[in-house]
Amino acid sequence: KDVYIAVMGATGSGKTFFISRCTGQPITAIKNNTNDPENDVHSFKFFWNKCIRVHMIEFPGLEKAYYSDQKALKNIAHGLSNIYANKKRLSGIVYLHRFSSAGSESTDRRSLGVLRALYGSQSFQAITLVTSYWGLMDEATWTGREKRLADTGLWAEMLANG
Repeated sequence: KDVYIAVMGATGSGKTFFISRCTGQPITAIKNNTNDPENDVHSFKFFWNKCIRVHMIEFPGLEKAYYSDQKALKNIAHGLSNIYANKKRLSGIVYLHRFSSAGSESTDRRSLGVLRALYGSQSFQAITLVTSYWGLMDEATWTGREKRLADTGLWAEMLANG
């Protein structure tokens, strides 16, 4: 059985580290496989429970200055069309947010807005929100940041609908 999971988030949010941990491949192997300027979408495979082949599809950060929303949607659509062409379905999305970067909230709003535009609010239940880099700040900072993320904006909408 094959399972397809999209891994999305801003550049520097920990997508490569997350994929490395899931696949068991060293980070250098992941990074060496993502330096193709012609293709911004990359797939990594591993077996879970010896019977399920998991395909983690890494999408680039959408905040890149040269990315328009149109190019971002085109890259996502291209990556997904490769899955659907083989009569497979995306099982879910892991969205990583660099929790220690206060300035990343506007980037995440844009990225999550692209997800909403592409998949619709009804698909929020298939999106797992993952925060990273908690260890780079003190408890008082992360407590306030966690509450702000959960109570406002698109994160609050996603948590309420998924």
